[in-house]
Amino acid sequence: SKAREDGRICVVPHDPTYPVHTVCDLGIMINTPWIFFQVIDLKLRIVDYFRLDKKGDARGGMAYYKKMLDQKRDDHGYSYGKFFCPSDVAKEEQGTGESLYNTALQQGIEFTKLKRELSVLDGIERVTNMFPSMWLDSEKCKPLINSLASYRREWIEAAGMYAEKPVHDSASHPADAMRYLSMVFEQKLYEMIETNSVSTTDLKKWSDQYSRTG
Repeated sequence: SKAREDGRICVVPHDPTYPVHTVCDLGIMINTPWIFFQVIDLKLRIVDYFRLDKKGDARGGMAYYKKMLDQKRDDHGYSYGKFFCPSDVAKEEQGTGESLYNTALQQGIEFTKLKRELSVLDGIERVTNMFPSMWLDSEKCKPLINSLASYRREWIEAAGMYAEKPVHDSASHPADAMRYLSMVFEQKLYEMIETNSVSTTDLKKWSDQYSRTG
């Protein structure tokens, strides 16, 4: 690929002075890939990736993924920023009546919900446009790289053309997560709003103090 030729698939260490954001595609059990990324000087650095190998590993649901996030934080020193996910996080789960958003919130994961995208092809084009600005860690992101390499549209012999939508297989969910990431990157949704940790009580106290001395 062009990214490999350009040397952008390599060791990509995370910068501890910047937050590590995540984006995931909320599938069932094994189909919930997580992409860990930083944006530094308008360059997208994909520093880590996670996807289950066995379905049984995620029986704990969001509690399992919270442990995974905590483990990566402890192992690599990540300071988390935002957790992005698709719009269907608001849907109620069968059996529980709770939305995935609320279930995650109970575990301390506050998702930032992305807008629903009507066209998969628009997202694919956006990912293509994002590639020149993207760096991927060659080891931690190897499963993601392999999935992206196998993501394809089916050739329809009778019609002499490719199908409009890509083949739905094991590469679909990682590719969908990349589409969501491209939305975040294009719209700069990763930008953190910095606020001063000054309480209303402090402001009132200072105001009273200055009014007495002024």
